[in-house]
Amino acid sequence: MDTEQLMMKKSLYEGETWLGKPPEIEESRIEKTMEADVVVVGAGLAGVAAARAAAELGSTVLLLEKCEAPQARSGDFAVMDSRVADVWGRRDVDKVQIVNDLMRDMAYKVSQNILRRWAEEAGEAFDWYLEGYPDIPVLKTTAEVPPEGTKCWIQPRRCPAPESFENGTERFKCYQTTAWVRPTHIPVFQGNVQMLMQTGLAQCLFSAPVVKLLREKDGRVQGAVAQVGQDRYIKALARKGVVLSTGDYMSNAEMLRRFCPGMADTPQLWLGRDKNHSPSNTGDGHRMGMWIGAKLQDSPHAPCAHHMGSVFGASGFVLLNTRGLRFVNEDAPGQQIGSQIENLPDKTAWQFVDSNWPEQVRRVHPN
Repeated sequence: MDTEQLMMKKSLYEGETWLGKPPEIEESRIEKTMEADVVVVGAGLAGVAAARAAAELGSTVLLLEKCEAPQARSGDFAVMDSRVADVWGRRDVDKVQIVNDLMRDMAYKVSQNILRRWAEEAGEAFDWYLEGYPDIPVLKTTAEVPPEGTKCWIQPRRCPAPESFENGTERFKCYQTTAWVRPTHIPVFQGNVQMLMQTGLAQCLFSAPVVKLLREKDGRVQGAVAQVGQDRYIKALARKGVVLSTGDYMSNAEMLRRFCPGMADTPQLWLGRDKNHSPSNTGDGHRMGMWIGAKLQDSPHAPCAHHMGSVFGASGFVLLNTRGLRFVNEDAPGQQIGSQIENLPDKTAWQFVDSNWPEQVRRVHPN
């Protein structure tokens, strides 16, 4: 796509307040110019992984982060062919079928090439990530208790599976591929940060939010400008490329209402904060990319906001709206149930359980 076409795409959103405009920064306010082979914008899980991979391949790296330290969240990793799969007897998974099922479930709005690469390489990538915490214990079942004093461990989800479970007959397929790093994967993440720094090829700047990308006339993104103080900036130039890994926009109310209005009133659970204690996931990268001609994927695109069902998760108990009416077949995964609750005018549902609910829950969550 040439520059003229890119600018036409950009004009689709012209005048909308959420987009804003790139700041005009006088050269006198740039106190330093730094160079590296690769500039990585954002020190979350993706950014740290990108920086470590680049450094291990011999590239110098400059990692820029708006918060005071690297940021990461969650703890579930869907993996195939990882070494932990051998412990659980879960290596032989039909990756082609997984990709096909996910494409159908997502109404073919996602990239099949990306999903296929994820299925083929996720196990290898997870093993590589675990190098940041090489002695992490791998438990054999969901119910197993870790050794006393264990700081971090890996546990399978739903292992062993309920006796009544047969994936081939499920309306919504549930492939047993999830590794659960408990109680948090942050020690593993921090180990990856240390491995990055031990290469001797990386520099990290924190409390240094990138405010604009630099693009040459031929379209190549050559670097970025980051703010390092009041009216103080640095210019970061990349000899090989810029990696943009700035997270989602769930704390940007204007962008949320523009692109994912159904998620606008979802509880905000994100912990990342910048030096001013403001949420860090505000769509900075999306807007900076669009300022230089990138196009945001048409909505509906996947929001990083959900509550995954109700009080008992995706257990098949009766759900009623506030008018006392059923509104969905409850035999569905948490994401789908969550979407239906989000569609209700008041985003509120009541869940009614049987008197023998402990026995029923054990059939769904045996551990």
